[in-house]
Amino acid sequence: MDPDLFKAFYEEFYREINRLRTAEYGSAEAKRSELDRVERRIRRIIELITEDDAPVRALKQELVTLEARQLNIAAGACRNRGAGAADPSQSRRSLSPAGRAAARRLERSGDAR
Repeated sequence: MDPDLFKAFYEEFYREINRLRTAEYGSAEAKRSELDRVERRIRRIIELITEDDAPVRALKQELVTLEARQLNIAAGACRNRGAGAADPSQSRRSLSPAGRAAARRLERSGDAR
């Protein structure tokens, strides 16, 4: 295989892998932030329910909705927990043995970024 062609493939492949992982990481951060907001709201509703003059029925319904959302976010976070870092060496496993060897040669030669 032509080394320049492989180098172009290698760089583009990992550029795309890194782009996808970066997007996935941003999505995970947004979910964590939303989960924090939901948990804060749940704590606040529980505080309000314990007060004597709070509209308990409406608060309980909102609490049920928030708890369902909390479980949904947490389940999604568990599914995405296996996502790797945006490091090309982490994705090298997806290449064939010959591809891994070529990638290592490129990295040792200092031509790969």
